[in-house]
Amino acid sequence: MSNIPRIMRAVGWLLFMVMWIPFTLMFMNMPNGNSSYDSLAGLPKTMALFLGITIGLAIISTALLVGSSVVGWLIGRVVLARGESGTARILAIQPTGTRVNNYYYGMRFTLEVQSFGETFQSHAERLVPMHDMMKYQIGMTVNVKYDPMTKTVAMVD
Repeated sequence: MSNIPRIMRAVGWLLFMVMWIPFTLMFMNMPNGNSSYDSLAGLPKTMALFLGITIGLAIISTALLVGSSVVGWLIGRVVLARGESGTARILAIQPTGTRVNNYYYGMRFTLEVQSFGETFQSHAERLVPMHDMMKYQIGMTVNVKYDPMTKTVAMVD
C-alpha cells in the first residue's frame, strides 16, 4: 500500500514524457502555408486529434503527479492515527525529487522497524526542512508508527 504514491509518480512522469510524441506529431501535421485558424473546428483532423491526445495526457500526468503527494500524505495520516508505535533504524536515504519552496526536500527512507520482537524492513517518505537534514543520518534511530498488517510505516516527529 505504501508503494501506491511511488507508482503513481512513476506513471505520471512516464505519461508526461509520452505526451511529447503527439505534441511533436501535431506540429508535423500542420499544413504548409499561411493558414490561420479562427477556431478549433477549423483545424485539420489529424492536428486536432494530436492536440486532444496531448491535452489529455497532460491532464492525466498532472493529476497523477499531484495525486501521488496527496495519497502519500493520506496514507501517512492513517498510519499515524491508527498505527502501533515502534522504533526504526535508518538503513538508506534517497531523495524523491520533490521540493517545496526550495526549503522542504522529499526524502525516502529505508527503515528496519523493531517492535515487540518483530523486525522488518519498510520504506517511509517525508518532507524534511533543510535545517533538519542532519537529524536523519544512516544508522540513526527514529520513532515510527506502523500498520502490522500492511507493514506501512510513518515517521513520528
